[in-house]
Amino acid sequence: MFAKGDEDKRVVANKNSNWREVLTGKEFDELSYDCYTFAGKWNFPVCNHKGCVNADNIGYVQGMLEDNRPFEAELFLGNGECTMGVIMPIVDEIESSAASHEPHSASCLTNEKGNALGFVKQIESQDNGVLPFGMVELGETDDLDITCKYVDYLEGLGVVKFLTVERNGYIEYYTDIHGTELVRVLITLQYANGEVVATTPFSVQKVWFL
Repeated sequence: MFAKGDEDKRVVANKNSNWREVLTGKEFDELSYDCYTFAGKWNFPVCNHKGCVNADNIGYVQGMLEDNRPFEAELFLGNGECTMGVIMPIVDEIESSAASHEPHSASCLTNEKGNALGFVKQIESQDNGVLPFGMVELGETDDLDITCKYVDYLEGLGVVKFLTVERNGYIEYYTDIHGTELVRVLITLQYANGEVVATTPFSVQKVWFL
């Protein structure tokens, strides 16, 4: 699951790494402009950090992925489960492959030996995430291939690490106030029975600007 971060820390882009550097106060202020400029091709998602925040909302991070795609991710609790939600601009390659009806080819369906891996389409559970509040909802997908490819994409970048052969995911679509088309990938990290099925190396910013 998320590593616990200090309340005065933010996560920003590190140009020389796949990962975000955790910086404090003044350092973040000095680098935040550079972080947004570096995004280039995409606008940062405009997410909610204030409304409807409660004890179930553990924290969030902001940054950019290896392909310079900006994102925000949050960790929240619901019905005994711990879930990570990642919001980012849609991945055109994933969406276009679905539109062209390419064969199911997501690598998370098989391992390097070609053995099938389990993928459980996540049942929509209690969603206590707050980042998409205020965005226009565009629905979700029931295409297992798209779900698997987005999960595979995040796993390939190290955003999530599954601890068993089982994968899970749920995909929603939004647009923010700038009209940016966004995808939200929900991944359960811990089930209600206490079983931890996935982890993420991100540290969270626990200040929600209440």
